[in-house]
Amino acid sequence: MDKKEKNKLYMREQRKNNKEHVLRIDTISMWKCKRKLKGDLYEVYDICKNTKECYNCNKKLIHNTRGSTKVCMDHNHITGYFRNVLCNKCNCERGKIDLKYKYVLQELKYHFKKLPNVLNNLRYLH
Repeated sequence: MDKKEKNKLYMREQRKNNKEHVLRIDTISMWKCKRKLKGDLYEVYDICKNTKECYNCNKKLIHNTRGSTKVCMDHNHITGYFRNVLCNKCNCERGKIDLKYKYVLQELKYHFKKLPNVLNNLRYLH
């Protein structure tokens, strides 16, 4: 058995013996690759793993599941910074609010660009 094969076996054993550590490293690596989250990702991972209830509705969360009790990591899609751990239902609702907020901001920007013209026109009405 050459050195490369020995190293492969060693790494395989390490992954078996340290499943939680490997899962932590793999998850954080995935977040970095997808560039979804910013900040201290090790701290975010620990918060996510240790959170038992939804921050918003206090529903009991079940890790590694689907449906309304699925653990979701709420984050700002513009800055990428983590906000808190939510259930899937609350995360979807939060996403809808964020979209409405983004739309309102776009509308305000549009109207404020037009505002100087409106003020000029009002001056001539007197």
